[in-house]
Amino acid sequence: MYIVNLGQALTHVGSTSDLERAVRLNRQYAQSLGWQAHYDRIVQILGFAFHTPGEHEFAEAVAAWRARQTDLTSDGILGPNSWKRLKAVLATSSPTPGGTASSSTASGSTKSALYPEVNRVCLNLVCEGQAG
Repeated sequence: MYIVNLGQALTHVGSTSDLERAVRLNRQYAQSLGWQAHYDRIVQILGFAFHTPGEHEFAEAVAAWRARQTDLTSDGILGPNSWKRLKAVLATSSPTPGGTASSSTASGSTKSALYPEVNRVCLNLVCEGQAG
């Protein structure tokens, strides 16, 4: 379940050829930068709590994440600069039993790393017994 408007994220990537370029480069960077080994945690941080995204959906989510960063272009590519930034997020977050990533704050409470609204809705569904 991915509640973020993917149509809006796609506009960050740009044209279909930009999206295809992002998919192609993500395949290369996954191996050359080593982030493929962390893929399950990365998709959790990007907001995918209940399914694994396809390559295009992943690129769109990366574009949306990059758009929220102050100095990264929203091209959908998890390249060297964005991987460095995302590694820092991975280092401060840990998977929770509900399959979402959370980040510890100074007060010791946990907060969703990047998509609090997605995790809140998903956790509510689990708490209310509505999730499959």
